[in-house]
Amino acid sequence: RLLEDEDWKVRHAAVNALSQLGASQAAPHSDAVARRLADEQWYVRHAALQLLEKLGPVAAPHASGVAHLLGDKHREVRQAASAALAQLQHVSAEAGASKQSRAPAEAVGVVEA
Repeated sequence: RLLEDEDWKVRHAAVNALSQLGASQAAPHSDAVARRLADEQWYVRHAALQLLEKLGPVAAPHASGVAHLLGDKHREVRQAASAALAQLQHVSAEAGASKQSRAPAEAVGVVEA
C-alpha cells in the first residue's frame, strides 16, 4: 500500500525500505516496485531501478520497463536504468549458459564418433 501512496516521499521511502530488507524479502514485491518505474517523481523511479537491479532474476520480467527509462529526462534515472539492464542481461546470460551446460549432448548437436 505504501508503494501506491499519494505522497511521493512515502512511495520513495517504501522502495528504500524494501531495498534495506534485501533481495529475498523484497522479491515478492517486484511487480509493485516495477509499477514505480512510471512514477511521476524521478526520485521514486531511481530508487525502483536500484532495487530491481538488486533483485536480479526476479526483475527480469520488467526489463522492457527498465529499458524505457534509458530515455528518461533525468541523468540519474538513465544511469540507474543502464546499470539495472546490465545486471539483468548478466543474469540472463548466466541462466542461458547454465541451461546449455546441463543440456544433453544430442540436444545441442554433439554426436560422438
